[in-house]
Amino acid sequence: MSNPCLKATVQGAFLPGRAGPARDEGMVLVVALILIAAVALLGTTAIMTSSTDLKISGNYHLGLQAFHDAEAGTQAYIAWLQRDGLNFPQNTGEVATVACAVPSGFAFDSSVSLKKIGNNRYLFQITGRCGRLSKRLEVVFRRKSVYEFGLFAEGRVDLKGGSGIYGYDSRLLPHPDPGSSTGGAAVGSNTQVVAYTGTYIDGPVGLGASPLGVGASFVYTGEPIVTGTVATLEGRVEPDPLGALAGPLADRFAAYSIANDNGTIMAPAGVCSGNAINAVSGATVTLTGKAGGANFYLNGLTLDTGATLTVNVAAGPVNIYLAGPLEAKSGSVINMGGLPTSLTIYANSTGSIRFFHGSDFKGMVYAPYAAVEMKNGTDTFGAIRGNTVDIKNGGQFFFDRAIAEQNFTNGIVPLAWRDMDH
Repeated sequence: MSNPCLKATVQGAFLPGRAGPARDEGMVLVVALILIAAVALLGTTAIMTSSTDLKISGNYHLGLQAFHDAEAGTQAYIAWLQRDGLNFPQNTGEVATVACAVPSGFAFDSSVSLKKIGNNRYLFQITGRCGRLSKRLEVVFRRKSVYEFGLFAEGRVDLKGGSGIYGYDSRLLPHPDPGSSTGGAAVGSNTQVVAYTGTYIDGPVGLGASPLGVGASFVYTGEPIVTGTVATLEGRVEPDPLGALAGPLADRFAAYSIANDNGTIMAPAGVCSGNAINAVSGATVTLTGKAGGANFYLNGLTLDTGATLTVNVAAGPVNIYLAGPLEAKSGSVINMGGLPTSLTIYANSTGSIRFFHGSDFKGMVYAPYAAVEMKNGTDTFGAIRGNTVDIKNGGQFFFDRAIAEQNFTNGIVPLAWRDMDH
């Protein structure tokens, strides 16, 4: 007979190679702890990664907002400068401080340093801010000149055969001739530029547009010579940037019609009548400048054959506010002993401005509503802006580049900008 006690003992005995319950539980615990540690590590890594990503994303958006605020600041300051908020620095290297109100919701510098870096070149730097981050931009721009073109008309510019358009700088060469032309004698129109065989333009032709956006044209007969490019401009050129009828220039006309320097005009008896000058043949009329400019208000200006208008600028320049026509008869002379930069004729009427055969003129003519005409053999030096401009056969016009760099509108032309943080 078998022994039941012995059987029970054998069945419950430990067999080599087989894990017991205690050992199984230990291994499961170890594996579970490893898995928990791994999950914890992954979780911590995920949290740290997410936190870093959130910080990066947050900094990116803060930096982007700071950049946008800096951009907004550049536009605000350009708009402020276009409202003529200050006197621009005059010499290269000079600095002027410009203050501008910061609109609600924006964060940029409330003042910047405006520096002149060259001939009609300026720059300023501005910082935009958002939270703890900032962005700094640098802007380079130029001012629009009243006389971007030596000759410009809202209407037609007609350059007859044998007429010559030349360029020079009176600061370097006070009395030029065609052989000394330095180029840059720009001609422009919002309607049409017409040239003929024998016409010579030592510079570019710029074609603007009408108020309805119709582009101007260049029409030629035969073989005129244009040393520069004939180019379509980006839209319309403002024909009256100074506001002769409604603007700053109109205000000056109104003021000088009441208080002016007409009492200082030196002329023979009978030449001046009211606010008009009618110089008889051979007569000499002298206008004397003063610091800041002498301002004469005239309803008309007529120089008969051989008459002379002398401009004495020893004490300052001369401005004529012309509310009527101008006629410089054959052989008459206007300011030939001076520089074009010393005499400016502003006209606010449709009265014609005519330089007759063989007359000479040095100065600036700003007459956006008048027909300007230079007859055969006329020599004119300076810059002319009219409603129309007509140069007859053999007429010579010399564009003084010094004028373009001394007479500015409130217009600003951005040239370049850069992110100073990159």
